[in-house]
Amino acid sequence: MRIIMDLDSYIAQVQQLILTNIDPRRGHLTVASLGERLSRANLEASWKDFQFRSFLRFIEELQRRGLIRLLQTDKKAWAVAPTDLSSLPASVAQKSYNPLRKAVWAAFVFSSPTGRRFLHRATGAIRLGLEVSPTPIDEWVEIRPIADTEQKAWAREFADAHVSKDEHVSLALEGQDWHKSFPVALSEHSSFKLRIEWNRCRSLKVSSAVETWGLRNSVPLELLFVSPEIDSLPQPARSGSSLGCLSDQEARQCILSALANLTTEQLLAIPLPSSVLLEAAKKHFSIPRGLH
Repeated sequence: MRIIMDLDSYIAQVQQLILTNIDPRRGHLTVASLGERLSRANLEASWKDFQFRSFLRFIEELQRRGLIRLLQTDKKAWAVAPTDLSSLPASVAQKSYNPLRKAVWAAFVFSSPTGRRFLHRATGAIRLGLEVSPTPIDEWVEIRPIADTEQKAWAREFADAHVSKDEHVSLALEGQDWHKSFPVALSEHSSFKLRIEWNRCRSLKVSSAVETWGLRNSVPLELLFVSPEIDSLPQPARSGSSLGCLSDQEARQCILSALANLTTEQLLAIPLPSSVLLEAAKKHFSIPRGLH
């Protein structure tokens, strides 16, 4: 199932990732570091999907919306910093989360497909639309989706706190497609800022509910949330890096050893030439060279 993410929802997740990873000692996160984290986060969308000419242009859009400050470090590197942490809601300022894995978000938030949902305790694999648990039963835990009524209650609470007298916003919550019409109504009431705030509020509530579920069912949180740690992932050898002093063959062995420790999900996030994957598949599955 493909999840369609609009620009405001994507920006809300990027802002959440920024707040989670800002170095408290420096008060900022370099744009290069943010780009690396986004490439590893495996979000449903990319800044490229929204017609930005470059990543820096996308970051400038966040600054234009008043969500971050764009600055240069002492080494002339571009970096992002929060505009004013004290202006954020107390709940956001006190606690933030890395983005949920997109499959986890879908399993907890979306009403379709119908049927029961399960997560594998060891791998994090998710199965949807089932009548009974996969086997072995003890390796799977059932997911209880967040009810639509509960999600709508969050929206009503948010509306009461910010736009309690706006009839158009209230009517947007009455239809079956309220989750689409409500953010649109917020944008019409107060440009895009209130919509961004709602997306951030909703993300926080969903993340909190998933965290509680994971702790209650003894599910490791790293199976639910995207890890911000990218230092353990293989990086190209550069002059002055830890691999720079190794021979090509030694560096190759180190990289292959690191790849062997990654999960399948992490491996799929690494861009590889399709021709290389096809050649490997032919060798592994003994596919005749004339077939594609």
